[in-house]
Amino acid sequence: MNFGNVIVGSSPDSSLILRVANTGTCPLHLFTISIPPGFKHNFIENSIIQPNKILDITIYFSPDKSGIYSGVVTINSDATSGINSIVVLGQGLDTSVGGNGMLTVSGVLNFDTVKLNSVSTKTLNLTNVGTGTLLIDTIISSSDKFFISGISTPFSLDVNQSQSVNINFNTSEPGKYNGSIDVRANGNDKIINAMGVVVDSSGNVGCPTTFIDTRDGELYKAKMLAGKCWMTENLRYDEPNAGDDTPYADNSIYLNDYGRYYKWQTLMDGSPASNSNPSNVKGLCPNGWHVPSQAEIQDLLNYYGNDSILAFDNLKLGGTSGLDFRLGGSWVSYWFGFGAFGFYWTTSGNGGTASSILISQGTFQLSEQSVAFKIPCRCVKN
Repeated sequence: MNFGNVIVGSSPDSSLILRVANTGTCPLHLFTISIPPGFKHNFIENSIIQPNKILDITIYFSPDKSGIYSGVVTINSDATSGINSIVVLGQGLDTSVGGNGMLTVSGVLNFDTVKLNSVSTKTLNLTNVGTGTLLIDTIISSSDKFFISGISTPFSLDVNQSQSVNINFNTSEPGKYNGSIDVRANGNDKIINAMGVVVDSSGNVGCPTTFIDTRDGELYKAKMLAGKCWMTENLRYDEPNAGDDTPYADNSIYLNDYGRYYKWQTLMDGSPASNSNPSNVKGLCPNGWHVPSQAEIQDLLNYYGNDSILAFDNLKLGGTSGLDFRLGGSWVSYWFGFGAFGFYWTTSGNGGTASSILISQGTFQLSEQSVAFKIPCRCVKN
């Protein structure tokens, strides 16, 4: 039982629960308890615990001076087996000796711009510039993007003593991040602002967890994979002048999960075919997003070693990638393939055909479809 650091004379006393259990078949008689100096208890002598029952005993740590307190708590009973003792440990801190502690913090938590998945650490220096011992109670981050390492709280600083604290920047996702580190010390609290930007390998910033298409107010989810930010939902935008972009089977019940189905020319919105990486074709995608090219789909395949089976297992609905590509079928004069096949347009076309993703049970690959097909779309952030 480790009580950590406790200020001398603090009230109420620091306490932990010692649970005693009778796992036998007869009543257990607890006679007395022995406890080292600096610790107290609320145990009542000659207590009885019935079979399969427990008794909670509160152990208090009440130091009367600075220093480390330790020892063994032992319960004397008629038990014939089991454990009857436990080590207790705590440190007393006398903050009144010689005056009052005062905290200063030096260090700047501006991480600037860093690469995705890189290691980025800044250091804060905590110093007691007061005339007495200073207890650092807690160090708290307001955001999981900034986390503390290499130190445990609480701890104490003597007069003029310093302690360095490492603050790490979580660079697992592109984006602009702000937060703060709150150092709490006997009322001498200090808040230090933290900021940083994470960019991907192309220098792009940010893959929002969610975003709104300002054209129609539709909310979409997105996720980073293979160095690009992908929508994890099918595009639902209704082009006013198209007249032929519809949900599956012309039934709105499919719209939210499977989006709208577009002919290739409608989706491209007047742009020529492209196999550039990125495609640079906005098409009907939201502002700041584009229709992916065949080369960008190949990046997804390459991410999984160009293994169409492995790609399917990870990219399908419920797969580990989180992109949730769906088996939503298609249309060409009639609706077909729902639940068996999935198609997604790319910007790469040639005459009457265009490249698409073809998903079936067990495979994720590139294919060619007639531009007369109606197929869903996933967009990629610029």
